[in-house]
Amino acid sequence: MQFKLNYDVYYTDTDSIFTKTKINPDLIGKELGLMKDELNGLTIKEAYFLGVKQYGYWYHDSNNIKIEKSVFAGIKRDSLSFYEIIHLFNGKNITKFINIRFFKY
Repeated sequence: MQFKLNYDVYYTDTDSIFTKTKINPDLIGKELGLMKDELNGLTIKEAYFLGVKQYGYWYHDSNNIKIEKSVFAGIKRDSLSFYEIIHLFNGKNITKFINIRFFKY
């Protein structure tokens, strides 16, 4: 909770935080109660946060390859490109066709 109240937090959700300040390495680990660094020390280069569970960002991996990530509630993770996220941010519409399968149990 202490991190979520900082002035330099760009986005936060139940179990995630995007912040400008590096977190003390003593607070990062795999043990219960510690923060998890999902990018393993890499830095996000650009991000857009449009709302709750609506964001996208990109970074360079350890091989200097551009990696794009997106989270939008209701659709599969990483199914929006960073270009599409910027498009939405600018108030434009996009149309995505998503295959859905229904199963009856």
